[in-house]
Amino acid sequence: MSKKTMLLAVAVASVALFALPPMASASEIHFEGATGVSFTGHGPASSPSAKSEPTITCETGHVKGWFTSETTGVAHGDLTGCHINVLGFTVKCRTVASALDNTITSEGTFHLITTTDGPAMLATPNTTTLICAGSEIVTGGDLITTITKPKCGESSEEAAGVASTTNGVQTHKTYTGKTYYPTATTAGSGTVLETGVDATGTITFSKSLKLVCT
Repeated sequence: MSKKTMLLAVAVASVALFALPPMASASEIHFEGATGVSFTGHGPASSPSAKSEPTITCETGHVKGWFTSETTGVAHGDLTGCHINVLGFTVKCRTVASALDNTITSEGTFHLITTTDGPAMLATPNTTTLICAGSEIVTGGDLITTITKPKCGESSEEAAGVASTTNGVQTHKTYTGKTYYPTATTAGSGTVLETGVDATGTITFSKSLKLVCT
């Protein structure tokens, strides 16, 4: 996979801090009364990474969506000002059909989970094709993020999450004995590369919600 394109997957994963796959379990955490509640959110510039590879920077990130249950929902995200520096040149990156040449969009569903680190979310954005300097890459995989706000039993109009990497791959990627991480595949190559992302995000609910950990 080209060094210019292999990290585009994690730019999409950055948007997906709050985009997770639909599952259901009575024993898992949930936001009390969240069904039908909408949210919007934002995050600072993301810092995608992979060992020994260059870094993509997206200047701003925005997400919006709503809960379909107390544990699941849907989300749509946009990253703007996305680019990578190659040999001193700035190369813009975008998703296929994007109106702007430096905007990456992603959609997905979401679900709250519990890991050994406590409350978390497992993100699975829809498969997305990105273009960077004419090269195409298909992104996929999953992203586990840790919930840092609110704490269990607390009510808040905001929720915050964080994802981190170690040596270019996700630090936290295990849930129920399985591993989850963002991936990137250069179009036509068939080689799936594990990638990672360092990012933070904050969402604001349309009303105050209580995080219940069971």
